[in-house]
Amino acid sequence: TREGDGLFPSSAGCTESGEGLEATTQPPEGSLLATPYLHPPATMICGACERELPHDSFSERQRGLRQSSRRCEECVAAGNQLVLM
Repeated sequence: TREGDGLFPSSAGCTESGEGLEATTQPPEGSLLATPYLHPPATMICGACERELPHDSFSERQRGLRQSSRRCEECVAAGNQLVLM
């Protein structure tokens, strides 16, 4: 299995139905992961207006892009161009 290699969380406490999947613990010691598991960032930065906005200010497609390519729904609707980084 892949458990214990420091890359994947332990499945301890999880059931086959998926209960227990909410992240409440820190990544395993030595893990390269810096954020809790299964949680998207609470805020994201728009690459056009450069504001830090709530996650739901971006479409699903835009949320999947990196910051330099991502625009909030307001900037998409207004046709605001991305800021060169």
